Amino acid sequence: MKRKTLSILSFIVLLILMGCKKFLEEKPDKKLVVPSTVQDAQALMNKTDVFTTIYPASGEFAAGDFYLLSEDWQSLTEQSQQQSYIWGDNVFNEYERNDWSLPYVTVYNSNVVLDAIAKGDINGTQNQIDDIRGQALFYRSYAFYSLLQIFSKAWDSATSNTDPGIPLRLSSDFNIPTTRSSVAICYQQIINDVKEAVGLLNESTTLKTRPSKAAAHAFLSRVFLNIGQHEQALASANNALSFNDNLIDYNSLNTTTDFPFQLFNNEVIFHTRLWNYLPYAPAPKVEPDLYSSYNTYDLRTILFFVSNNDGSYSYKSGYNGDDGLFNGLATDELYLIRAECYARLGNTSHAMENLNTLMEKRWLMGYFTPLSASTADEALKIILQERRKELVFRGLRWSDLKRLNKDPRFAVTLRRTVEGNEFVLPPNDNRYSFPIPSAVIEMTGISQNLR
Repeated sequence: MKRKTLSILSFIVLLILMGCKKFLEEKPDKKLVVPSTVQDAQALMNKTDVFTTIYPASGEFAAGDFYLLSEDWQSLTEQSQQQSYIWGDNVFNEYERNDWSLPYVTVYNSNVVLDAIAKGDINGTQNQIDDIRGQALFYRSYAFYSLLQIFSKAWDSATSNTDPGIPLRLSSDFNIPTTRSSVAICYQQIINDVKEAVGLLNESTTLKTRPSKAAAHAFLSRVFLNIGQHEQALASANNALSFNDNLIDYNSLNTTTDFPFQLFNNEVIFHTRLWNYLPYAPAPKVEPDLYSSYNTYDLRTILFFVSNNDGSYSYKSGYNGDDGLFNGLATDELYLIRAECYARLGNTSHAMENLNTLMEKRWLMGYFTPLSASTADEALKIILQERRKELVFRGLRWSDLKRLNKDPRFAVTLRRTVEGNEFVLPPNDNRYSFPIPSAVIEMTGISQNLR
């Protein structure tokens, strides 16, 4: 994969965020980067290569939804991809642009805007300034959340107050030391900021790469689900769906084209993309147990996947509009969150009603029979199966594994074989937290994740 050349500013920002003191002596001219009007701030936050296309993909390599033959694994050009695939230790050390540094570029640029607003440096109407502040809070929180999924342990009410989270950079001031906050503090910061953003953001936007009230509610729903606060997740999902509850009828799509899904389609509430794609050559093969879990009449088999003519299948396309990996917020995820929350709260009928509303749009017309469950636990099992199938290759499976491994009913042991060696990842293993880049540890002195 070709890598974009770092701008001088981005390079400096990356090194400063890692605590490199020699660059503290040569700060960039802030007149070049600090916006003075709402138009300046919006222009900055319209930069998709900073705010919407740089989210970590290493979890997708590790999550077990695809496999590589040994010769395919050997042909990967990036060591981080190879190591992520086998849950190894040597990741994010070969390039400055990686799953740690890139989200912090989003954080830094968000803080530039937030600091300018706090100092009264940005001119505009109050509504304009409020919306800009809401966007910056949202983008920063979205980046923090993505980092937590890769570099921290899963939420655990018994340990999250002491489990190390990520550095919460809440200012663009280069001189503030880098320290890790606890997982609990990190989630509370995210929730507080997104709740504030809800009250600031406009109800609608012209661009789906720009957050709105609906996006903030949808994001809160994702966050609350991940930490097991199901009543709050349900309420947030309902709020988001009150703005947009559209579902695409997959019968209306052209199943023969390479990319059947439109970019910014009607289900998308907020569009982001994973930074590092799955390898193109060789194409990773979908795990047989995953592919076989789809019904014959389920249209997702021919919309999401393509046959390799050897009995295996590879990823074809999704909501990115091409073969890139969408990991934004969409209504189908909200229906699944709502269904799961209803099941966990004991409302079996509402759980299955939400699931069937989604599933009816996914099957070949005339062949879908509504799914049923006699108990909430049975409903939950069905919903989680469909969640994996619907949200495949969206950067969510790694987070789901981490949270579901806390429940013995849904815990999964992952296995992979490379060059005749078997690699095993048990539930709740320390390797569910990726190593922080070694340069960051050396420059900041923050603690490394246990492996």
